[in-house]
Amino acid sequence: MSDAVSADTVEEAEEEETEQVEEEPPTRKRISTPIMTVLVFAVLVGGAFAAYSLLKSFDVKIPFLEFLTGAPKPATIESGNLRITLLDQLIKGEFVENSTCGHLFVIKGTVRNDYSEARSFIMIKGVLYSKSGDAVQHKTVYCGNTLSETDLQALDKATIETKLRNKFGDERSNFRVPSGKALPFVIVFSGLPQDLGEFSVEVASSVPG
Repeated sequence: MSDAVSADTVEEAEEEETEQVEEEPPTRKRISTPIMTVLVFAVLVGGAFAAYSLLKSFDVKIPFLEFLTGAPKPATIESGNLRITLLDQLIKGEFVENSTCGHLFVIKGTVRNDYSEARSFIMIKGVLYSKSGDAVQHKTVYCGNTLSETDLQALDKATIETKLRNKFGDERSNFRVPSGKALPFVIVFSGLPQDLGEFSVEVASSVPG
């Protein structure tokens, strides 16, 4: 009797062992290629955004990422010289003998406000060049300031320069200059080089209003 029980026990143990051996492992499903691609892309985008946020916190700009994120482009700064017109036929240069400074070279001319709105504090830049074409002197002055021949001959250098630095111009003529209005300017150079060859004039800037 004990042998039978023992045999049955052995058989049951063997059956249990067989059942344990024959149990199938948990089913594993392979991630499809499209899903894997989406996940990889998500990771890459997330990493790129994190990197962009970090760089942005240090004020480091990456044009391509700025474009993707829709970040506003920096506004183009216009110096106010695009529609202030030099009237070339009225520009002339001449030598003047000053009682204290000696030889002066004086550029006189006229500009016109061709903006659709009023402009203020219009500035003109003059440059002197040697005969070899090298720039040797430059000055920037405000329009609307005038000097007579007597002034140019008698006033000292400091007084002349102070007058030409008046941003409002004579009688505030360089303030709120209406569209279409013309203004005179004078640029005075002293300490002239021996080989003075030519000069140029350009509009430097102006401001709205």
